[in-house]
Amino acid sequence: MSSMQFFLLFCLCFFSPSMIFLPRRLVDSAGGAAWICPLLSCFVFVALFFALNRIMRMPGDGMFKKIQFILGKPLGFAVTLLILLWTVILSAFFVRHFAERVMLVYLTDSTTVFVVMSFMVVVGIALWGGVLGYARACELLFYFFVVLFFAVTLLGMFDGIKVYNVLPVSVEDSVGILKGLMYMFVPFSTLIYMTFFSDRVNFGQSIVKQGAVSSIFVSFATFAVLLLTLGRLGEFGVRYLELPYFSVTRQIAFLGPLRNIGSIVFSLWIVADFALVSTLSYSSVNLGKSLTKNRLRNIPILLGILVITLIAVLFWRDMHSMEIFFDIVIVPLSIIVSVGIPLLLYIVSFLKVRTFQSKALQVIDE
Repeated sequence: MSSMQFFLLFCLCFFSPSMIFLPRRLVDSAGGAAWICPLLSCFVFVALFFALNRIMRMPGDGMFKKIQFILGKPLGFAVTLLILLWTVILSAFFVRHFAERVMLVYLTDSTTVFVVMSFMVVVGIALWGGVLGYARACELLFYFFVVLFFAVTLLGMFDGIKVYNVLPVSVEDSVGILKGLMYMFVPFSTLIYMTFFSDRVNFGQSIVKQGAVSSIFVSFATFAVLLLTLGRLGEFGVRYLELPYFSVTRQIAFLGPLRNIGSIVFSLWIVADFALVSTLSYSSVNLGKSLTKNRLRNIPILLGILVITLIAVLFWRDMHSMEIFFDIVIVPLSIIVSVGIPLLLYIVSFLKVRTFQSKALQVIDE
């Protein structure tokens, strides 16, 4: 798997939360200034890539070994185990949320069990062929997705944006913007889970450059989503419509008889959710293999799919409980995973290197 495929996969996974979750949350926090949040997040993401670059240069084959080298074996094992459990729950959450949205918009007569199982069967088939085949498929899906996404989004913007919905921005909006910035770490945390199969990625150069490009891309794409939804619908429309981005793009007035492009928008949604769930599922499988020292080979994929499916079906009662779970559990834990853990590893690794250098200098002096 090439480093380019790795970062294209990260960008593709970023799209699902940015189209589904972020518009409403960012507008709730920052109001008409919500479109500034993804622009600011770009700088934070680049800074985190500097920290990740140092961590990835630590000794050890794979992220699990690197964490153990930095934190020690007992604590490193405990941290990795907690990340594994959380990755499984997060995968199940996104599967269940996908099923609820599909039944709300299209398959109104279907059941949760049917939609979840159908989706996870496709995910299992995709992962069964290995990470290389999956990465190549997602690379093709990425280009398909980007072309359709920007074409539909630009058509929606061309249909008309009300400037007074996004301007002016005042100093009083700064608190809301900073609060909304926290939600940007939910999709970014996917990158941390992906590092647990980074031993299968051929990083030909520092990840900072590629990470910076990826950060700019996902931030700009999220900015485009917010500018379109907020500019067309205003704060009230974004807050109270179930799917504001899809509500705007499915009906573009100037296209006349072609204005109902719901099938195209639906394909974007399917591709983004498929990539996100598949990547999280594969990350959890690799985490499990790392903790069991790779003693299990073919069973973990089936076992991971089964566990995620059961949690997705049984854990949440309805959409309301999922919304509460997202705000109370997913957001803070995503901040811990995407910011707290990398900073902890960066600081500890920095102190270890400095201590080693000091001891080496003392030996030389003696």
